[in-house]
Amino acid sequence: MKFLVLYTVLCASFIINGCHNNGRDESQDAFVPETQELSGEVIIQFTSLINDLGNIKEGEQVLTWFEYTNTGSKPLIIYSIKAGCGCTVPSWNKEPLEPGGKENIKVIFNSRGKSGIQSIRISVNSNAVNSESELRLTAIVESVN
Repeated sequence: MKFLVLYTVLCASFIINGCHNNGRDESQDAFVPETQELSGEVIIQFTSLINDLGNIKEGEQVLTWFEYTNTGSKPLIIYSIKAGCGCTVPSWNKEPLEPGGKENIKVIFNSRGKSGIQSIRISVNSNAVNSESELRLTAIVESVN
């Protein structure tokens, strides 16, 4: 029963967050259609914008990745990645990514001092035409008693 309540609250929070996008068309950040060809441009395309860690115990540190591809025709450079919480530490390859290349953003989430539903924004700033991308890390942190 407890899991059902937590699951319902998690689903409701995703629906509410999805309705409040401050007028942005998030699809611009997410998936750039393969048919879109921008001459001389850099395009970053993520495999997924949301990474759900599922249920974890309070105090656990979880390592995860966000995969991306440079689908443009010039090298991709990620200038900065900022997490909305000090509990989340991103790291990435600082070297330019050539057209067609794939890489990962490594993210470590520390659940110490957290409980319940967690939804952390991760902002990616690059030289791509879709330069401001937003990723999201989610988890349900269970208290350890």
